[in-house]
Amino acid sequence: MPFSILPTELRQMVIAEVITTPFPPPSAPSEVRSENWLYPHEENMRRHSHAHMGEIECNPAIAFNTQGPWGNQHLPLLLVNKSFRADTENVLGRIGRRIPPILDVMLERNGDFKATWLLVPPSTAPETEHLNINIRTLGCMKIFGAEGSRNVPFKRNANVSIDRLLQRITSIGLSPYAKDREVHGTEIRKLRITVVVPEDMKDEEGERAPLATRLSEYLSLGHFGDLSQKIDAIEIFVDDCRAYAFSNEKGYFKLEWSHK
Repeated sequence: MPFSILPTELRQMVIAEVITTPFPPPSAPSEVRSENWLYPHEENMRRHSHAHMGEIECNPAIAFNTQGPWGNQHLPLLLVNKSFRADTENVLGRIGRRIPPILDVMLERNGDFKATWLLVPPSTAPETEHLNINIRTLGCMKIFGAEGSRNVPFKRNANVSIDRLLQRITSIGLSPYAKDREVHGTEIRKLRITVVVPEDMKDEEGERAPLATRLSEYLSLGHFGDLSQKIDAIEIFVDDCRAYAFSNEKGYFKLEWSHK
């Protein structure tokens, strides 16, 4: 049956499903061409701020994948024909701003964050009901399992990078190209951070996702306090299981629930 003769409601349900389906994340940073990894200006400055001649190691920084949704992901739907365009515009008008952004983050051994937006609203609004961030530590779970300990330099503390990532989103916006802080960024009603456990660690005894535990400790100590102006609540998941929940308490985040 040709798509065009389906009932309008059914056509638009199919289009809505397409629009709200996230892109698949790259399995490794090497899957993305190096020229498509964009270090925003402030991150580029950070990378080399303490680099000295002959020093091999740079400061960890955040790079964004410029492929995917920033190439106008809805354009193909708009170009099919006039009827398809009308249906797509109708769907975007109804649900566009309610599409929850999804960000995939790969944490590399050198501490770099490689971030890929898997789903973004067609027009980024000044606030979003939900923001989902998935953090994959790839093969370096044990290296970054003790953030904040004496064995991990402060500059390689993944919590610090998470803080900077959220500071950028809330003060500048979702787009990796955004650089004007006068835009006021994006306010977030509920933030969900999911720490994805590598397959080779799922059956190990002991703490399966130390990064989630360290992040909750970091929040409890008030290190994310200034973000409370733009984020109402934070949940931390380990895979599909909720581990911690924080609420906004007038300038700091208060632990409301823990799996322990």
